Amino acid sequence: MPLILAALSQFSAAVADTLAAVSNLEEVSHRRFKPGWGYLLVGAATTVLAWTGSTFTVIALASRAFALYYLLQCLVAFNVCRNSRERVRFSW
Repeated sequence: MPLILAALSQFSAAVADTLAAVSNLEEVSHRRFKPGWGYLLVGAATTVLAWTGSTFTVIALASRAFALYYLLQCLVAFNVCRNSRERVRFSW
């Protein structure tokens, strides 16, 4: 049972990451990518990565991607803290 619950947790995280990747792709391309094509592109890229790399390579790339994401989040937060107009805009 714990193994099934862990697998479900990983599956829901994968679905959430896919949705975020497609949304980011759609936003960055200024809506030139329709969601269906975004899912196809993200799915193809992840399939190629899984088939061509070893498990350890995929884990290492994922860890580096998370580290880069959190670095960018820190830089955004730092920029908002330094900019008084942004602080007013984001204050609730």
